[in-house]
Amino acid sequence: MLRNHAQLMEALTGAFPSAIVTEFVGDKYSMAQSIEAFGEADVVVAPHGAALGFLASMRPTAACVEVCTLLLRLVYVPSTHV
Repeated sequence: MLRNHAQLMEALTGAFPSAIVTEFVGDKYSMAQSIEAFGEADVVVAPHGAALGFLASMRPTAACVEVCTLLLRLVYVPSTHV
């Protein structure tokens, strides 16, 4: 979980008032519900972690913004959705 999670949610809902901003907490969803949630998302904003494995169920036109620490950025090379 991000330290500034509440501020991020507030900023997203403020910046995109007509969008549906949903908080995804993996342990509250079944596998099928998780796949469906990611499959319906237009944009996912998430910290680096295992839940991003569900990106495979996203549409090719959807986007992901992965939030990571400076250390992780130095050793991790992001890839694009194919």
